[in-house]
Amino acid sequence: MAEQRDARRGRPPKGLDIPGLDPHLREFARDLGQLKGTQTLEALKRELNWSSSEFSKAFTAKKLPSLALVVALAAHAGADPDEWRLRWAVAYEQLRTAGRTDLIPSRLRPSDRAALQAAAEEAEALLLTIEARIAESRRSALLRAEPLLAELDEDLPTATSKEGKDAAGCWIDLTDYLRRLVLVFDPRPIPTGDDGHAEIGAVLPRLAGLAELTGLPEWRELADQLGRTFRTARVTGWVDTDPTYGAPPVYGDEFAGYRARAGRIASGLARTTAYLPPAAVLPPAAPVDRDRYDPPRSKYRSELIGSVALVPVAVLPLALFHAPGPVWCFVLGFLFLLAVGAAAGMRTARRD
Repeated sequence: MAEQRDARRGRPPKGLDIPGLDPHLREFARDLGQLKGTQTLEALKRELNWSSSEFSKAFTAKKLPSLALVVALAAHAGADPDEWRLRWAVAYEQLRTAGRTDLIPSRLRPSDRAALQAAAEEAEALLLTIEARIAESRRSALLRAEPLLAELDEDLPTATSKEGKDAAGCWIDLTDYLRRLVLVFDPRPIPTGDDGHAEIGAVLPRLAGLAELTGLPEWRELADQLGRTFRTARVTGWVDTDPTYGAPPVYGDEFAGYRARAGRIASGLARTTAYLPPAAVLPPAAPVDRDRYDPPRSKYRSELIGSVALVPVAVLPLALFHAPGPVWCFVLGFLFLLAVGAAAGMRTARRD
């Protein structure tokens, strides 16, 4: 009964609630497991004369089972074999169209081909039903994942320019955000230094690996784009302040806005990915002096209040000494620019 209630809610059995499984095959295996009921694999092996390993692959979504096994199991459970022929054919076509030939039987029998032909004529309505069930499963999984992802998003990179001696120092916020995001999906450790931070070169391959783990190629595309942009940032971020006297160049951060957008893209992909590991945990953030590295809004708010408060202080002596118009324009214009700069900084600053 508990398994039936989970099925109605669209939640896969615990053994299928893991990343990396094809979503169509996951749903097929979940419903096939409902036919199995509480019987053990050994019992099915004795009664249906199929190997327990074949049943295990079918129920764990490792591979689409043969049509003969599916029909035998449906008949054994009192289900409609014709419906399951159609469902098998739909799952077969979905996997073949997605290029997952490693998950479908390598040889087709005449009965398999007949089932595929029947599915081509009748599968449209059934396909809509299956897609709706998959969507419901993803919504259910996302509800379970959302608390972790929402907590992680509190440390999304902001668009404020950072201070650092090089590109890596300015990319700390995004690098650490991506490190923690990867570890939520794939808990294998990522090497870090004494300060608890990982190099972006160690994080990006693991980020690209989420494409295979979750079935979303966008993870690999994001990792490739981040790698190219970081290499550009290392070259173009340097500003030669005084080449005449040989002063060392300083690093000017020009990619804060890009990093903020990349973080939001990663956050969206994490929510598109349906399943987290059952025991997923969010690792703590690496320590950062954020009041220096990424000033909070209160800093800009104080500057804005201070620039406004300076107006009467500046106006009073100008009025007492009858300052000429250009002086008024210069002083008030300077205060106005201070206020505008502080207000603009508040828009992209970290929330307090």
